[in-house]
Amino acid sequence: MTIAKNNVEKLIRMLMLQGVVVVLGFLFTISVTRMAGVDAYGQISYLIAIANIVMSVMRWGTDETLIVSMTQMQNPRLEIAAATLLRGGLFLTYLSVGLLAVALGAVIFKEVLVISSVLLLAFQVTSLYDYFAQQHRHIHTVIIGKFLLLSGFTGAMALGVSDTLTLFLIGSGLGNMALLSLQYRYFRHCYPRGGPENPWASIRSRSRGLITSNYMVMLASLLSLGLYSANQIYIKHALTLADLGVFAVQWQVCTVLFIYMKQVNRVYKPILVRLHQDKPTRFVRASWLFFLALTLLPVSVSLTVWHFYDQIFPTIFSAELAGYKPMFLLLTLFIFLRGAHMTLTQLCFVMSRNNLSFFANAAGTTTIAATILLMSGYSRIEDAAIALNAAIAVMIVVTAALMSKPPVSCETHA
Repeated sequence: MTIAKNNVEKLIRMLMLQGVVVVLGFLFTISVTRMAGVDAYGQISYLIAIANIVMSVMRWGTDETLIVSMTQMQNPRLEIAAATLLRGGLFLTYLSVGLLAVALGAVIFKEVLVISSVLLLAFQVTSLYDYFAQQHRHIHTVIIGKFLLLSGFTGAMALGVSDTLTLFLIGSGLGNMALLSLQYRYFRHCYPRGGPENPWASIRSRSRGLITSNYMVMLASLLSLGLYSANQIYIKHALTLADLGVFAVQWQVCTVLFIYMKQVNRVYKPILVRLHQDKPTRFVRASWLFFLALTLLPVSVSLTVWHFYDQIFPTIFSAELAGYKPMFLLLTLFIFLRGAHMTLTQLCFVMSRNNLSFFANAAGTTTIAATILLMSGYSRIEDAAIALNAAIAVMIVVTAALMSKPPVSCETHA
């Protein structure tokens, strides 16, 4: 009972802190849509969507598997160093490709810089905070980063900077560098200098091991972006930047609920890992509680927001958002389906059946592509939400079907 009470208290504390993050995120969205317009927000969202795809490759699945390997292995410090080395090498690869694209005239240099500023987030090692059950410390750093993003954006605009990409570059660069600096300080607090250091050869060896053991997880994460970032990129090309801006604002509201779901996931992840190892009978009950904690509140809140849509979106953000209430109801359905899929995916990682997410995400990406073909492309923004729901529904079915089968010897372990 004490353990359960502590977990509830921890979750409430994290959600209160995330409330500050949400407020700062909303202030940024409102600032962009009111000062620069929905088109400008669509342009920023487009570049962030591209950055998210690159970031998925940079993390190489370690954002999902690192907490498991840190818990199971005898040297968590080595796991962090190896993951950071791998991410650094992939970041340099992106810069090389980006500069080559600039030289060839495919993109402009400022776009490469904006994407690079977002990619700094890939160097976060949130599992460090999860390992020491200090998730609230990480949220403190996120709050500072969000505040600097908002301050940098609005401050540069007040000083006369009018270019949207320059404004965002200043804000995101300041915020993300501060976040990483504070995380490094916490790393040194947990592992001060003078203690046992890992030899460079061991770090490189473990980093190479991550490439071979995590590539399926990385591909699964990359394919999952077919439901998010790739879909937003397609909206921009099939419709307009303004349409992408409208979709992105609604998605930003849903992101508030996704943040809650992510925090529930972070609190439960180490608990589920340990229960699966030590107390299998309690693991099943904890998994159901995980699903209920993950889903009930977000769906209830989303339905309430949908009911008052016409009083919220056009008033707070922009009048251009009026008339899109049906799409938000479709996104509410997506929130429920995402909770179900997140539960199944979490169980896959806990049981070290990481390959399953690859096949599920491949099925989801195929479904969203097939849906686009059946629709002959998007003719309205609601089509994007329909495609999202169809894809994640297929992913749930595929994941559940694969989990019902016993693991085979070639299964990849974290």
